Amino acid sequence: MSDLTDISDLQKSIYNDYSEIEQLIRLSNHPSLVKTPSVNASAGAGAIIEMPEEIDSNLKHFYWIEKPIEQTSFNFINKALDMRHMPIRVQLYIKSKAKYNVGNQCGTTQIVTRYSDVHSVQRQFPIAHNFVRGESYLNDEYKRKHLMRSPDKFESKTTTTLKFKADLIDFLGENFKDKNVVEIGCSLGYTSHVLSGYFNKVTAVDFDPARIHSAREFSKGKTNIDFVV
Repeated sequence: MSDLTDISDLQKSIYNDYSEIEQLIRLSNHPSLVKTPSVNASAGAGAIIEMPEEIDSNLKHFYWIEKPIEQTSFNFINKALDMRHMPIRVQLYIKSKAKYNVGNQCGTTQIVTRYSDVHSVQRQFPIAHNFVRGESYLNDEYKRKHLMRSPDKFESKTTTTLKFKADLIDFLGENFKDKNVVEIGCSLGYTSHVLSGYFNKVTAVDFDPARIHSAREFSKGKTNIDFVV
C-alpha cells in the first residue's frame, strides 16, 4: 500500500515519460504538414495543420485568454495573435515553434516542452502537482508568504480554496485600499486575513463565538480587522 506521495511521484514519472514518447512518435516519425485551407495536399501518416489565411506574418506574439490582452500584465504588447478560436492542433504547432511560452500550470503549453522554453505561472498555492521535465515554474513569492498559513479547502471545509484566495489577490490589487468591507460568514477568518491587506478596514461577522475566537487568534497582530459575533 503506497502513500499519496509515492502515488504522486509515480504519476509524474509516467506523465513525463508518456509525453516524450508520444511527441517523439507524432513529430519525429510522422512529421506534420502545415498549409493554408486553399492548398490541396496530403501528409501520409502525418497530421495536416491548417493555418488561417489571414494570419499576419509579422506578428511576434500570440495569446489565449478570455479578456483583451491590453487588460493583462502583457499590456505592453501592441499587437498579438488571438488563438482563442483556433483548433488545438494549430495552437500546439504555433507554440512548438515559439522561442518561449508563458502559461498557467496544467495548461497545454506543457505538451511542447521538448520544442520550446516553457514558463508556467503558479496556479495553486502551494505549487503541488503535474511537474513536467523542462518546464520552468514562476513562483509568486508575495502570494506564497501571504497564504502560507492558510489551509486549503480540503483541509478546512468552511474556508475558500487557496486558488480562490490567490485569484482574489489578483482581482483586488491596489484598487480598494481606501475602502471598508464587511464579510458575512467569515468562519475561521482565513479570507478575512487576506482581505485585510487590500482594504482600509475589514468587519468580519459569524454566528459562532468559537470560530470568531479562532479567527482573532489567527489574525493576531492585524489592526484593521474587527471580528463580530
